[in-house]
Amino acid sequence: MLIFSRVRTATVVTAVFTGSLIGCSKEETNDTSPKPDQTQESKAAKVNAVWRDFVNKVKAGSIIDPIGQYVSDDTWVEAKEGKRSSRPKMDFAKRLTLDSNWANAKGIGGFPDMGTLKVPCEDRPDDPDCVFIPGPTTYFVSSEGQALYNGTDNPDGYIADLKIAWARNYDADAHPMDGYTSIRANLNSGAGGATMYLTFTRNPRRVRLGDSFGRTDRVTEGFVRNLQTLEAPFGDFIGNFPLGNLLPIQRPGGFVNQWNTPDLNDGAGGSYIYAYMVKDPAEGPPIEVGVLVSNNSNAQPPSGWRFVDGQDLNKGAGGDYVYFCSKPR
Repeated sequence: MLIFSRVRTATVVTAVFTGSLIGCSKEETNDTSPKPDQTQESKAAKVNAVWRDFVNKVKAGSIIDPIGQYVSDDTWVEAKEGKRSSRPKMDFAKRLTLDSNWANAKGIGGFPDMGTLKVPCEDRPDDPDCVFIPGPTTYFVSSEGQALYNGTDNPDGYIADLKIAWARNYDADAHPMDGYTSIRANLNSGAGGATMYLTFTRNPRRVRLGDSFGRTDRVTEGFVRNLQTLEAPFGDFIGNFPLGNLLPIQRPGGFVNQWNTPDLNDGAGGSYIYAYMVKDPAEGPPIEVGVLVSNNSNAQPPSGWRFVDGQDLNKGAGGDYVYFCSKPR
């Protein structure tokens, strides 16, 4: 389990915008020379734009990431019994502060061409060669406020079931089953492999049984109160079976009654990771669920949300940092 700590984020951005509002004398108004804050703001925008272009080109397959963290969307690693090969992973800010000349000298050229980047401006604001490190790119989407339901069988609109939407072809969408809503954050973001989304329904009458293992009530009764992950030493079938009160989160297809509990790194390599839900009232109140995707391991979910197990769902597969999140109702 990973332990996360909060870090100082884009406080410099506040200083940038605040700085542009300070000063109202005529002399200052007529001064068109670039201010230090404006220079850093422009540098930050350039760095962000170049980085986005770099990642998009890698995903499109037109260039290769020299350290192998990001791969093209059509990359597929066949599942095999036993340990799979892994890809490296490096935080966005660390990659940006690599000296390009040093990287080329080490034979790992091909980093985004942003010049010779030195120390972050937060540490040495007067250094003209420093680089402004913008806040990490973080995307968070959740079930909260989506697909609301208040039928007599669930007047509070709790989540009644979770399933995985899955697509093998990288350019095909992974559609949710009828009655389910997708949380639109790819669980394999930046790592190739299958396109996968966590999906949910609040309508108890739309719950798809999946493989109930002879216990229909295990799936149909109650509401989702916890979300957990399991990292297994080997794959393919280990996640298809319930573990105590943990119910596997499944997708249509597979060899067990036409349902399968997907490895969340399916087609991407890395660790074998499976998702489970818990409906036992002893687990606490029902929850909302979300997914956070970031290029920085120190990203944090919004207030009131927590990471599920601290598990990076792309562990060993490179790409972005991807986490399940939950929030009690």
